[in-house]
Amino acid sequence: MSRPSLSVAFLALSLLDSVMGSAVPCSAGSNGPVPASLAVAVPATGSGRAGKSAAADATSDTSSDPASPSSAAASRGAQGAGRSRAGAQARAAGSTGKTIDHASAWPPLINAREFDKARTLCEGWLGSREPQVLAEAHKCLANVEVADARVRKPENEPPGTPASAPRYVGTGVDRALHHVNKAIDLSPNDLSIHIGMITLLVESSRFDQIPAAMEESLGLYHGPEALDHWLEACGRIYESALYDTALEMYRALEKHYPTSHEVLEDIGMTLRRVEKNDEALAYLEKAVDLAPEDPIDNRSLADAYVALGDDDGAEVHLRKSISVQTDEALRKAWTCDFGEFLEMRRRDRLSGCEIERANCPSERWTACAPRLPDPDLACTSASSR
Repeated sequence: MSRPSLSVAFLALSLLDSVMGSAVPCSAGSNGPVPASLAVAVPATGSGRAGKSAAADATSDTSSDPASPSSAAASRGAQGAGRSRAGAQARAAGSTGKTIDHASAWPPLINAREFDKARTLCEGWLGSREPQVLAEAHKCLANVEVADARVRKPENEPPGTPASAPRYVGTGVDRALHHVNKAIDLSPNDLSIHIGMITLLVESSRFDQIPAAMEESLGLYHGPEALDHWLEACGRIYESALYDTALEMYRALEKHYPTSHEVLEDIGMTLRRVEKNDEALAYLEKAVDLAPEDPIDNRSLADAYVALGDDDGAEVHLRKSISVQTDEALRKAWTCDFGEFLEMRRRDRLSGCEIERANCPSERWTACAPRLPDPDLACTSASSR
């Protein structure tokens, strides 16, 4: 579950606090939150790969205010192809005869918190017959409405604020969701709107509505491959320890991606969180069957075997995960873990000591410390033997 999370800042919708974005590019890096508008940066990845150190760092970004200048810049930079497509399609001739890029016209107003101006501008587009223009109007208005729903300000929201503490409440959320649904109807292949919907439900603590929204979005969206983005959305819920909700979301993904080893591994790790270890093991074994060279899948399966007391199975997949891990820092950390496994589970302190000395910080050289009543078991470094 420590697969690199995808850092995504969705500005397509620009939900005031970055709940909605129009572009949805993804790059390996972190799970992040959102733009200055409804475009929200979603944490990445799922449980195994979604729950993890990188993901955890990314989720902490959700406490930042997407409406801040830095969030706005991030969301703009993350818009990507989706945003450019929307911008191209939303161009129309204005009354002045000049070309208007509707997708770019309203976010600056949201970022500057000039909500009255944004409302006036975007309500003026509601008479258009162009679906993309109307979609931009509803994205904009969703951000305007959510401005009235904010209950926590960014300066009062320290890093690590749990998702269970709502950022938005009240009828403003209902009005914003109305506009988001309108935007989805008009532009179902704009992935950022779907992600914005999920993000808004998270930020308003409407967790019971998230699985159904996820299922609906998966049925409506037929754009470019988006599994990484869906996994980011699920990962955000997982990282907030909302495991039952995350599990429902992953199961919805499984219906659409039944042979995805990432989805299966994330389901397995989430099942472990809700103490369904036998079912979890079946998912994790299937993930490894589908991707036998994947380091995350092998490590997650090894951890599951340890939890179930199967040390033989655990050792096989611990060794495998280390051998296929290409990230040197992770490889060293996992090798350190393996040394402790040999010490604690295999009672092989000599081998454990050598591995710990080579890969662990000195405070973790536990296999090398004499333990009464058998102090002679303390190992020496290979160079001294």
